[in-house]
Amino acid sequence: MNVQDVQITPEFKKMARRSIYGIAFFLLIYLIVFVLALALTAACAVGGIAIVAAAPRIISLILGLGVASFGVLILIFLIKFLFSGKKVDRSHLMEIKRDDEPKLFAMIDDIVAQVDTSFPKHVYISHEVNAYVFFSSNFWSMFIPTRKNLTIGLGLVASCTEDELKAILSHEFGHFSQKSMKVGSYIYHVNRAVYNMIYENDGFSKAVESWASWSAIIAFIVTLAVQVIKGIQWLLSTVYGVVNKNYMALSREMEFHADEIAACVTGYIPLKESLLRLTLADSSQNHVLEFYNGDQRQLTSSNLFDEQLFVMRHIAEKEELKLRKGLPVVTLEKLDSFNTSKLVIEDQWASHPSMKDRIDRMTATGLDAEPQHNDGAQSLFADIRSLQEKVTKQLFDKAYEGASRTAISPNQFREYFIEQLRTNDLPEIFNGYYDNHAPLIFDLETVERGEEHLTLSNIFTDERAAFVKEMQTLNDDLEIIRQISEKQIPVKTFDYDGNRFKRKEAKTLISILEKKAEGRMEKVKTFDIEAYQFFLGSAKTEEQKQKLKDHYAQWFGIENLQEEESEVISSIFKFFEFIGQPHDESQTRGQILLLKESTDKLREKAQALLDDDRIKSQLHNDLLTHLETFLSRTWRYHSQGEYNEESINALWMAVHAYMGAVRMKYDNYVRDLIEYQATLVIEQ
Repeated sequence: MNVQDVQITPEFKKMARRSIYGIAFFLLIYLIVFVLALALTAACAVGGIAIVAAAPRIISLILGLGVASFGVLILIFLIKFLFSGKKVDRSHLMEIKRDDEPKLFAMIDDIVAQVDTSFPKHVYISHEVNAYVFFSSNFWSMFIPTRKNLTIGLGLVASCTEDELKAILSHEFGHFSQKSMKVGSYIYHVNRAVYNMIYENDGFSKAVESWASWSAIIAFIVTLAVQVIKGIQWLLSTVYGVVNKNYMALSREMEFHADEIAACVTGYIPLKESLLRLTLADSSQNHVLEFYNGDQRQLTSSNLFDEQLFVMRHIAEKEELKLRKGLPVVTLEKLDSFNTSKLVIEDQWASHPSMKDRIDRMTATGLDAEPQHNDGAQSLFADIRSLQEKVTKQLFDKAYEGASRTAISPNQFREYFIEQLRTNDLPEIFNGYYDNHAPLIFDLETVERGEEHLTLSNIFTDERAAFVKEMQTLNDDLEIIRQISEKQIPVKTFDYDGNRFKRKEAKTLISILEKKAEGRMEKVKTFDIEAYQFFLGSAKTEEQKQKLKDHYAQWFGIENLQEEESEVISSIFKFFEFIGQPHDESQTRGQILLLKESTDKLREKAQALLDDDRIKSQLHNDLLTHLETFLSRTWRYHSQGEYNEESINALWMAVHAYMGAVRMKYDNYVRDLIEYQATLVIEQ
């Protein structure tokens, strides 16, 4: 079957029609509003001129300009999308040319010919576990053809075969193949322009604020105009909800169509297997980056992608996944266990159907071609190692700009990573239940030994471990949605559980999810209580029982300690915020007095941590040095009207080192508790 033989499905046609009808309805409403805005602008202009002509004075001129601007502001709001565009950040990309990578470009040539689309304007590589086609778009892109660019992530290349990479690229180009797909591209642009007009108003708002600052009269008129604009926004956003709902349904059909295009080029199996592996590959790369971000030795990678592949194979071994050509074979069931988050922030303009639906539709095509090239996709590159090292250096230089870090080899990374895993791994008898989960607080005095039916096998089940993981994911999603609601994450919309939400709707969703999270936490608490009851029953002596209770009591008492430590850290960070702003001398003196109270507490608590030989031995040299330097003398942070840079730097490094030591202390409490529980069973 050729790509040209792929037919648009009836469902695609139905969704396309609905999308077009929705856009037509929106345009009708928009045109009515636009015509009224034109008439209002003309009337305001005539009124402004009449005011100035009737009484030619400065105040009349200001009032006339204000009246004229009333209509102009509304009109600008309605047409600003014509002049705005979406530019893609390319700072993390590295362009490659045909002469550099002839084998890769030959494969792209073959895809372009089969899919019947144009060759990309630029081909870039990045560190990502992804491949995508992009272009800088604006409203006029609907009428003026724009050449596309292709980005290939080396994280993807490291985790797939040649056929799989070809399938993924065929899918991406499939979105721009065939004349019938142009309706989807057109609707994308219209949808993007409508979204820009309604929601992307930062530049417009700044211009309005600047104009309003000219005088009180203009500010009053601008306030009235803004209220009218808000009314227009409400009307258009209500209609836009219909357009967007239809577009999301169409975009899912576009994904199915692009999958079928890819299946025509390579057969569906390479696309299926690579898509199933992507979450594991992405998670593996994140594990590597988290290792470097959290490691206190200030290390940097020499080859991120060798390390990603190592971690991916390590996880595959732990999860009992088969390897084929050195790459894990991931099933749909295993994929679901890797990714339980329902939150999507990025790439909302290309909504994807579920993996199960995509695989079902791929399989239904029957396009099961024999694999042609099962070697790793890295063989497509002339000098993959040199390229990987360049991209790794670019990524780490940007992430840790100006910081002095020590580069390590992939072999050293493996040694350090395994060492970290051994340190962090908990006994297997808990079946992953306590991975990233500490027992929730309950009343130790009211809990007695559990029933005889409580055993390791019915407490630490796969289902309970999965439930705890889902609770953690829900809490993580909630925290991100809170940050969106509070504008700490600068996005105006996000998807949750397949539904699109505006930022202002986040609070309602948060309320719903908090109730859901509360219910899950209560259920997990019952699991934790049953575990405690079981181990209480496993203790053979009163001394063991008391020691178990002491471990739990020490951990449950951590809340009060956290509150005290957070207070110290927060007060010092307020000082750092303070010195970044201009203040008079009296304010500065007051802040320095408050700082002394905080630094005295920090000295006391930091010394207590260093008096603990276990924590001191676990601290890497850099953190230990920062704390010892801070404790070695009395620092003066401000004198003779100036801040002491050396003292402030010492405090900055000390407070971060203290935070690392505190985290270590908490980890020790939890680990001691969990490992002691294991001894009560293992010793029997």
